[in-house]
Amino acid sequence: MKMNANADILPLYAWPEPGLKPRGGKSGVGKEVIAITTYKPGNIVPVSGQYGVVDAFGIYLGVERTCVKGEPFPPITTPRGVGYVLRDATQH
Repeated sequence: MKMNANADILPLYAWPEPGLKPRGGKSGVGKEVIAITTYKPGNIVPVSGQYGVVDAFGIYLGVERTCVKGEPFPPITTPRGVGYVLRDATQH
């Protein structure tokens, strides 16, 4: 298995938008699952924007931070928070 250059970036899987129920067949199980990159505190911010704090399962915890490209992600003070997910990229 090839190691990632930045080993602190974890791929998570989540619904397209937090809070939305999955769309799917009669069982209610959704077929739309997308990969989301989660960044840990101290990683370098790849894109400026609003980043949401998520738990170990990729669930949004209702807290956002504004992060600037090229700077490190700030420490997480939210209980259960383990990483950041891009929610809204900045338009320049």
